[in-house]
Amino acid sequence: MKTTFPESHAPDELGDVARGFSTLLHRLNEYTGYLRTLAGKLAHEIRTPLTIVRSSLDNLESEGGLPASSRVYLDRARQGTERLNAMLVAMGAATKVEEAIQSAERTRFDLVEVITSAISAYRIGFPERQFSGALPVHPIDIDGAPDLIVQLLDKLVDNAV
Repeated sequence: MKTTFPESHAPDELGDVARGFSTLLHRLNEYTGYLRTLAGKLAHEIRTPLTIVRSSLDNLESEGGLPASSRVYLDRARQGTERLNAMLVAMGAATKVEEAIQSAERTRFDLVEVITSAISAYRIGFPERQFSGALPVHPIDIDGAPDLIVQLLDKLVDNAV
């Protein structure tokens, strides 16, 4: 994907517009790069305070002698830390998936064949569930990474099951 705009050194108004677009696109690329790394940075920065809160809750619970009314708040706080931890895990997984997408070797492959193979594997892996696919009989050739397609399907099926 092209993310640059041809610079112009023309001294007229069109040159000014071209330079303005070039500058804008450069700033947008920098900002997009920052956003791509933000999830990983946030996950790293939030993990330490979350660990402190969890250990404080553990210590409070181990002291015992809490009235029942306080235990409700302790349980809610623990549930909150679990939800935050799940979000951190999801952010880390999203960052890893994005890195995998960027580094994946692309090839030409038949999408129908990959999906058919995955459905067969899911039937074996989850015998208590029924898997079917309404796929075309002719091949659908695409350029991409078949491993990433299977990974995406695996996550979708795991969540569904």
